[in-house]
Amino acid sequence: MNKRAAALIAIISLFQVTPAFAQHAAQKNALLDVERKWVQAVKDRDTDALDRILSNDFVFTDQDGHVMDKQQYLDGIADSDFEALDLVQMTPTISGKSGVVTGILHEQGTFMGSLVGRDLRFTDMFVKHHRRWLGLASQGSRLDSQP
Repeated sequence: MNKRAAALIAIISLFQVTPAFAQHAAQKNALLDVERKWVQAVKDRDTDALDRILSNDFVFTDQDGHVMDKQQYLDGIADSDFEALDLVQMTPTISGKSGVVTGILHEQGTFMGSLVGRDLRFTDMFVKHHRRWLGLASQGSRLDSQP
């Protein structure tokens, strides 16, 4: 194969890879957008929005190991009042129809009647259902030494 043919093949290959890369980047951005909407809905105590964002099979595990189903989580959010919920860092990962966002969340306020002021490392799992990302599971671990 001559140099021109090799160069032409390399250029054609770039055009084939670029759309796939752009599509993957768009999916990661869509996943991060859902994460941001989730946190805003929690802050606003918007359980209707959360009901749309979360899968019916949603499971939440808090930093103390307590497990809640979707309805228990929504009830807990309705009984909470956050002054601050700030996403400090987020990293999305996608594999097929599954997505994971890991990061750090700073929260301050009350959660289910208890005062909170802490940083949590979180892992949120999503599943793609009818072209939408839905929250399937969430787990948080306390980063500070506060009880």
